[in-house]
Amino acid sequence: MLKLEIQIPQEAFWSIVGSKDENIKHFENVFGIDIFARGTSLIAEGSEEALDKFEDFMHKVASYFEGGHQLSPKDVRDLALGYKNETPEEKVVGNYEAILFTHRKKPIMAKTPSQKIYIDTIKKNDITFGVGPAGTGKTYLAMAMAVSYLKQQKVSRIMLTRPAVEAGEKLGFLPGTLTEKVDPYLRPLYDALYEMVDPDKIKDMLEKNIIEIAPLAFMRGRT
Repeated sequence: MLKLEIQIPQEAFWSIVGSKDENIKHFENVFGIDIFARGTSLIAEGSEEALDKFEDFMHKVASYFEGGHQLSPKDVRDLALGYKNETPEEKVVGNYEAILFTHRKKPIMAKTPSQKIYIDTIKKNDITFGVGPAGTGKTYLAMAMAVSYLKQQKVSRIMLTRPAVEAGEKLGFLPGTLTEKVDPYLRPLYDALYEMVDPDKIKDMLEKNIIEIAPLAFMRGRT
């Protein structure tokens, strides 16, 4: 059995190890090794192959902190699970690299193989249909890709739209102005947008129609 020692920067130690060493137990299960903490170092014991994988994973995690970005203990656990499910080819291209950093410098990335496929499909196609249950990241990741493309100047505008009629309602008979009528339906888009872009910049971008949010019914003739 071989041994590996990995030094962890003090500022990243809690995020990597987790509360009550919960991440250490998680790493042991994912990589099939034994780990214990010594000061700000992790001592891992296991086969050469398992230790190589763990070392490669820790280098990937360290790269985020070295870039000045923060990960929570849960983020690190999710990355470990994602790393375990990667193929060798995916490890080479960096399967779970951040597609965008929020205005608070938190990375947004795929956390499951399905989310990775979703992101890759968006990159390769003009139109992508994402189908899945609520809470699987469809809207959030699509928004992240749109904001990423805008920041890279791959697109000049973002148009966000979704149906604003549910359960047989007719939009015209709902009370309030157009904005008041559609805001509840578009709230998930706003929530994601305000997390990814500095709120001070969003108002200006909306006023200049760099980002436009509208119900699907009002998009006819604009395709």
